[in-house]
Amino acid sequence: MNYYSSGALVSFLVFGLGLLALFWGVSAYRLNSGSHSGKRMCAICVCVFLWDFGYAWMGLCYGDQTAYIARAIGLAAIHAYMIGIVIYVAFLAQFPKKILTVFEVFYIPVCVVCWYMIAGKDSVEFVETPYGYYFKSHFSIARLGQFLSIFAALLMFYIVLLYWYKKTEYRRYRQLIKRFSWIGVILSAGYLLDTLIPMIFHTPAVPGSVIGAFFASFLIYRISRKYIAFAASINSIAGYIFSKVETPILIMDTDGSVMLFNDKAAEYFQVSREAMRGKKKEELFDVLYNGEAAEDVAGMVKFEEEENLYMVRGREVCCKLAMTEARDEFGDLLYSVVFVQDMTSEQKVMRLMRESREAAEAANQAKSNFLANMSHEIRTPMNAIIGMSDIMLQNEDLSEDLKNQVLDIKGAGTSLLGIINDVLDISKIEAGKYELVNNLYDLPSMLHDVSNIIGVRLLETPVEFKLFINPTIPHSLVGDVLRIRQILLNIIGNAVKFTRTGSITMRVDWNGDQENTLLCFDVIDTGIGIKEEDLKDIFGIFNQVNTRKNRHIAGTGLGLAISKNLAELMGGDITVDSVYGEGSTFHITLRQKVTEYKQMGEQVANSLEEKRYLQSVREKQLVIEAFPDAKVLIVDDNRVNLVVAKGVMKPYQMQIDTASSGKDAIELVKANDYDIIFMDHMMPELDGIDTTHLIRELDDGKYMDLPIIALTANAVGEAREMFISEGLQDFLAKPIDKKELDAVIHRWLK
Repeated sequence: MNYYSSGALVSFLVFGLGLLALFWGVSAYRLNSGSHSGKRMCAICVCVFLWDFGYAWMGLCYGDQTAYIARAIGLAAIHAYMIGIVIYVAFLAQFPKKILTVFEVFYIPVCVVCWYMIAGKDSVEFVETPYGYYFKSHFSIARLGQFLSIFAALLMFYIVLLYWYKKTEYRRYRQLIKRFSWIGVILSAGYLLDTLIPMIFHTPAVPGSVIGAFFASFLIYRISRKYIAFAASINSIAGYIFSKVETPILIMDTDGSVMLFNDKAAEYFQVSREAMRGKKKEELFDVLYNGEAAEDVAGMVKFEEEENLYMVRGREVCCKLAMTEARDEFGDLLYSVVFVQDMTSEQKVMRLMRESREAAEAANQAKSNFLANMSHEIRTPMNAIIGMSDIMLQNEDLSEDLKNQVLDIKGAGTSLLGIINDVLDISKIEAGKYELVNNLYDLPSMLHDVSNIIGVRLLETPVEFKLFINPTIPHSLVGDVLRIRQILLNIIGNAVKFTRTGSITMRVDWNGDQENTLLCFDVIDTGIGIKEEDLKDIFGIFNQVNTRKNRHIAGTGLGLAISKNLAELMGGDITVDSVYGEGSTFHITLRQKVTEYKQMGEQVANSLEEKRYLQSVREKQLVIEAFPDAKVLIVDDNRVNLVVAKGVMKPYQMQIDTASSGKDAIELVKANDYDIIFMDHMMPELDGIDTTHLIRELDDGKYMDLPIIALTANAVGEAREMFISEGLQDFLAKPIDKKELDAVIHRWLK
């Protein structure tokens, strides 16, 4: 009876410990009910309660055959408890799920088998002890399996703790981990009393494990409270930042409704806090641009390659959204965090930039249209003047006086044409559409041509032109020889204008290697010079310095600007030194290439300097080759242009027809087989491009390969490329240059 009284006292004490553990579990759950950590802690404490309940009931079953049922409940709770603490600590440590899953897959079946083998009525012997009605057992495979399964759980528990310790960066967490390690020690001590020692020495079990489980649970509870408090402190800091940050932040639930927002968001959307909660994203924003084509809203500008632009509904403001999602350990969406970046100021800047760009494009287009019209309107009469002059000069019966007058007319027309070309050149350079045409050229021939042209200009002046050449300079170079000639004629021509006595000297040199040559020209004159304060302005567009003194000197102020820009396009530069009243020196550098180095040599250099360069190395005089079998059609709405074109082509002895409109041209093409067509661009009703398209479509494409050459005064910008892209094969500008005409005829009739 004494045994029963003491045993009942121990059982009630064990049951009380179980109730206390259950209370801790419920408290942990209520403290952190929204997370899985609170649920897992509660589950562990429920296992302790069932463990203690089973052993307390078993201690009161003196002589009762139901003691084994109470023991079976306690044994099941033991295995569930061990699995629970491993899963709980693994959750806190964020242990790899795959490894934990493998452990559970193997461990749980082993526990079930062991429990089944040792929970039966006949598996143990129950005896009366001072602390209740308890069992004793001898060594068996089932008891060994139970021991090893518990040992395996403890080993896994420490593996998880070690992983957590190595991974964490917080010293507070490491302190908590060290405290967690005592749980294994406490549980091991309890298992010694009621599992290992009774199995080895065949003595009655002592309820040490239930007491150890209680204290282990108490330790888990206390440690978890600190863990949760630490997490809460971090959340408090996050909450402070959330409320104080100056960026609107929205937190949306899984349905896309606002569940939390900071003060800045309520202010930004101008919505009351009550009305803000629960709003959907589409109730707050209108999509402005989401990566696909969308209409502008309230004049807002779409950013190129920019996504997620929105208008705030009810306000004239634009914003960009940055979204991130928070998910739990199972991958389920918890909430979405939306950061709202205001883009209104950027939009205003973009709108101003767009308006400025559109205004600049409109102005540039207006300028291009003006230049195209001006080119056409001026080149058309120039074509008549220069063309008629060429036709008259072909008349061998022309008197000398009349011939000189015609030459003066042609010279004036050519001079005016040069001014037009300068204006077009500078417009192309400003638009960034100027392209160099690099070809192999003969340097002595180019220098000879320049020297001859300048010599003719100086014939009736007392000014001497001198030329000095480094004989080691390459004989042939690769570059745009026409533009180099243009630069030299502009610079030396400028010297001719401002030099009344003395000399103009050009020194030609080079440096660099054979692959990358820097061609150097120094043009030195003894003219009036340039004032020091004017040096900075001489390369400006339309700039002419000291115009009051030099008002009798003709010029547009474009030559130097064009020359400097062309030099820079060639990888060089033009600079100037000048002393007012004494003269100026222009330094020209142009980067060229050498395909095969062969020096000019002393003999050629000397002959150029002495103006004795042989005619055989110059361009040959134009030799006209007749094409009597060729049938040609010239299309132009201007009668004078037709007369000029026909007259210039007369020496070729071709069969020439003319048409004054696109419609007439189409009819003539249907009735004749032409070898080549020269097509004007700007004509009424059907222009040259439309007429070309219609000709190409005649007779199922019969005329797709018929050579149609643009013969036009439109020489602005990329005219050649535009005509070729529209189906014409070549381009010839008005006024007609005889050499260019000859090249076109030979190119398409040969």
